[in-house]
Amino acid sequence: MTTVADRETLLKSGAGFALAGLVIYLFGRVLGWAAVTETLGEADPRWIAAGAASTLLCLGTWTGSWQRVLAGVGVRIPWSSLVVDYYAATFVNYVTPLGRTSGAPVSAYVLSTDHRAPYREALATVATVSTFNVAPMLTFAGVGALAVARRGDVPGEVTPFLAAIGGLCVALPLLALVLWHQSERVVGTVTRAATWLSARTSHVDPTGIERRVTEFFLLLDRFGNARWRLVELFVLSYVGWTLFAAPMWFAAKALGVHLDPLLVAFVVPTSTLASVVPTPGGVGGVEAAIVGLLTGLTGVSAATAGAIALLYRLSGYWFVIAVGGLAALRVGARSSHEPHDVH
Repeated sequence: MTTVADRETLLKSGAGFALAGLVIYLFGRVLGWAAVTETLGEADPRWIAAGAASTLLCLGTWTGSWQRVLAGVGVRIPWSSLVVDYYAATFVNYVTPLGRTSGAPVSAYVLSTDHRAPYREALATVATVSTFNVAPMLTFAGVGALAVARRGDVPGEVTPFLAAIGGLCVALPLLALVLWHQSERVVGTVTRAATWLSARTSHVDPTGIERRVTEFFLLLDRFGNARWRLVELFVLSYVGWTLFAAPMWFAAKALGVHLDPLLVAFVVPTSTLASVVPTPGGVGGVEAAIVGLLTGLTGVSAATAGAIALLYRLSGYWFVIAVGGLAALRVGARSSHEPHDVH
């Protein structure tokens, strides 16, 4: 990574956090900071600690998924070493505006700089793990939406919308399975689209995209031929997502509020869509989405919903930045002593 690139990243992150601070301030002004802080003052720290522990276990579980995918391509790295890389990559994800696009390259870069895996193979494995993690996100959102719609205690005009969203989320993983078995057509379609775009911009390399998509499907096929390993990956993905969502339930418990786990299963993945706002980790957007969903679907006050959102993000976002930052420092120190050879 060049000094210029590092400087640009720091500037983007700094601007993103400045914007995030403004958004959070406005967020509190709308809800009423006095009411929110009064509610936060009643929080039980034991439940907050449980949420932080759940987040640690979540990232550790997803590290296990990555370890198994790497083993599938002949790269064997101890979990205790790989988990540091995963935390560091998550840190980059969380501190960079729209950082979802940064985590995979950073993870692959870290592995390649100390010669533990070629960059291209490492990048393909990260993409595979990310793909497996999408399935539980959609399943949780779908099942949660259908359950909330069936309860009948939401506004009548919202019920059809929830049912439609739930059905779509459940159907998408099945569609992905069909596309997997039509990989040649998918590769052809993606390549044609990339070729069309390359004629209009110099930032698209159709040959490179075709190669990466092909390698991705080849890697998936390896696991498709090893059914037990495939089941293991899905189990780890679902367990990881359960642990990822649990901090919201713990945040509510910290305030003496009981949230239906199925409601949490819907709210958490749905609120992550708000991370597309141009702030690090979607700060401000995610909190606002949580407040809107909780007040609309549970009837809790805006101040209580805001406090739940802030506690959830404390254990699921800010805590990860703290721990992930330490991991990033360790990775940086380790990489600085290794010759860089990125393929």
